Amino acid sequence: RGSKVAQELMLNMQRACYTHEGNLNKFLVDDKGLLFLFVFGLPPLMHIDDPTRAVVACFEMARALKAMNLVGRFGVTTGRVFCGIVGSDQRREYTVMGDTVNLSARLMAKAPENSVLIDEATYLRCQQDVTCKKLEPFMVKGKAIPIQAYAPNPPDIYGLEGRQLGS
Repeated sequence: RGSKVAQELMLNMQRACYTHEGNLNKFLVDDKGLLFLFVFGLPPLMHIDDPTRAVVACFEMARALKAMNLVGRFGVTTGRVFCGIVGSDQRREYTVMGDTVNLSARLMAKAPENSVLIDEATYLRCQQDVTCKKLEPFMVKGKAIPIQAYAPNPPDIYGLEGRQLGS
């Protein structure tokens, strides 16, 4: 049963990501649970609306998790990252890293079950397509001052369907 659930989970996460032309960069399992790292905007799949695509994909993932009686939390950030191959000749991987990636993890940790938190840069890029609630600024590890975050509403609440993006 466990392997079937894992396969269904992976298929659902990939479907939501790839439908919006994102990339699954990492899938990790540890004592804290499962972690997926999805990246939007990597060449050659770059779009002006990548932040909106990422938010919509997260809500699709949350719906899939809920349907499987699983729980997830999502953090979406927008900004520059290091993107490339790291490691040695014995073990190397293609990854993204930097402050933007770290902030996404911090937002994910603060997000309520099956919900999404986004940073200000993401909000500014997707506010025309996704309505959001501005949250009180809060402290996160690695930041000297409180960060501004937003809780986006699921896009289908006001009629935007994920498949309409980019059309």
